[in-house]
Amino acid sequence: MGDERKRGLVEGFRVLTLLYRVSELPAGAFQRLVELFKAYRAVGALYFWSKRLNLEEGVELALERVRQLPSYYRRAFDEESRVYQFSEV
Repeated sequence: MGDERKRGLVEGFRVLTLLYRVSELPAGAFQRLVELFKAYRAVGALYFWSKRLNLEEGVELALERVRQLPSYYRRAFDEESRVYQFSEV
């Protein structure tokens, strides 16, 4: 867990950054993207703080909510996945 591993982390929570030209998105896609990120942010915050505070019920609730996200975003909560986002918690 050297300094190199901690780059891009804020209190153990990795930040996903995607770049889109909003003008190039199909009609309605921007709003769907906004809703997706709102849901991901809410589930991620619940999962992060539940793990950090050792609240097993909160972790379980977050993992239930994760099932509503698209598969790529679900993998961010899978401890076996290379894209797991909470390894520093």
